[in-house]
Amino acid sequence: MGKDKDMNTVQGFTYSKIADKYQIIFNDDGSGEIADLVGINEKDGIIYVDFYHCKYCPSKDGQAKPGSRVTDTYEVSGQTSRSVKWLHSAQ
Repeated sequence: MGKDKDMNTVQGFTYSKIADKYQIIFNDDGSGEIADLVGINEKDGIIYVDFYHCKYCPSKDGQAKPGSRVTDTYEVSGQTSRSVKWLHSAQ
């Protein structure tokens, strides 16, 4: 999605699906980010945080094949694992 808020991306699509569900959404697209999108709500003094990890699917020979790269699964799983560690280490 980037600084230009390009909605013609996987993050733009995901943002459009979750925009009305959160009081605050951070677009944190870059290396080492906690998540691509971070949704935050507060209710009755409790803060709820949801992490969204998105993977870009490049086209090959003019055709995009979402889900066809096993490495995407490993990368997103690794991001999720780090997010859980950060949650419990209060960083």
